[in-house]
Amino acid sequence: MTKFTKIIEAICLPTGTVLTMTQTNELFQLISLIITCIAGALTIVTIIVTSYIKLRAWYVKAKDDGKITSEELQAGIDIIQDTVTDVTEKVDTIKTDIAKED
Repeated sequence: MTKFTKIIEAICLPTGTVLTMTQTNELFQLISLIITCIAGALTIVTIIVTSYIKLRAWYVKAKDDGKITSEELQAGIDIIQDTVTDVTEKVDTIKTDIAKED
């Protein structure tokens, strides 16, 4: 995870959750819920973009000698698996935050 992902996660999601839980007006609750969803989406987009950059760098490095070895292939697979794990964890966190708001 990048520092941007951590900043979004540490500030936006909890703030959105707290604001939504403390609002009494349904309109403000809806607005806060939308802001929370946007922050969650930004977190996921940041993870995917960061992973794309890592995967692109891996590919360029692996392709330098004209072939991709099994160790290099495993490193690429590890990058993809880490991305899937990170996105899954963030989606679960977002679902939990939204469930708290209801």
